[in-house]
Amino acid sequence: MTGVPLRTYLELLRAYQWVKNLFVFAPLFFAFRFTELDLFFRSALAFAAFCCIASFIYVVNDLKDLEIDRRHPAKRFRPLAAGRIAPHSARIAAALSALAGFGLAIPLGPEALLLLLGYAVLNLLYSLGLKEFALIDIFIVAAGFPMRVFLGGFATDIPLSRWIIVMTFLLALFLVLAKRRDDILLVEDTVEVRESVQGYNLTLVDTSMAIVAAVTLVAYLMYCFSPEVIAKAGSEHLYITGAFVLMGILRFLQLTLVRELSGAPTHLFLEDRFLQITVMAWLLTFVILHQ
Repeated sequence: MTGVPLRTYLELLRAYQWVKNLFVFAPLFFAFRFTELDLFFRSALAFAAFCCIASFIYVVNDLKDLEIDRRHPAKRFRPLAAGRIAPHSARIAAALSALAGFGLAIPLGPEALLLLLGYAVLNLLYSLGLKEFALIDIFIVAAGFPMRVFLGGFATDIPLSRWIIVMTFLLALFLVLAKRRDDILLVEDTVEVRESVQGYNLTLVDTSMAIVAAVTLVAYLMYCFSPEVIAKAGSEHLYITGAFVLMGILRFLQLTLVRELSGAPTHLFLEDRFLQITVMAWLLTFVILHQ
């Protein structure tokens, strides 16, 4: 593993994807307990553990898809596909990442440890074959996001609203569908992609995105109108933040359907100022409305 820059290993572990794991903090935020430092520390520990396990899965997936990635227009630049890291070094990095993840989860309790193990097993099965089945593939990827929320709940002993789980899954499914749309466009350009993409077309994906987007917004509003949430927040006006949720969804649809930029949702969020401002406005309004 010597001789390879740290930056290359971070790229292998897909450190830029760790932003997805911020969903671990969702229970703390939505319970309006984000100022409690002990709970914040436990959430941060859960975040670090999930980052390690997710990176382990990414490396395993890259090892499995090495030859296909070398023929992909974007994935061929990944460290393994580009030959910047040898497969045996990647295996060592994956093993160390897994050990670190499970080690960090031990202080969080058996439920957190079992959830991480379940996430790892599910995604290993995904990498080893389930990703070749249309619909099953997107549901598995989307399921990983509520699992992040559950981990945050286990780490802090904060009860989870059913609407939080529903919203998280739907939002994740929306983003995964957008990514699958990009795969379909690559097929039309005769680029080799995974077999499951043959089970989709633009009509199915565009229709599904519209349905999931609408249901996501409804679920968010139901959360805002929930009596338990109103009681915790001390405000009946959280529904106002739904305007920013709708704006964010429409912006992502614009980037996906008009500009066809949905291939890497994480990169899109990190680069699009409109999305960043919308999310910050939502966060700020949410906090202000909390009394």
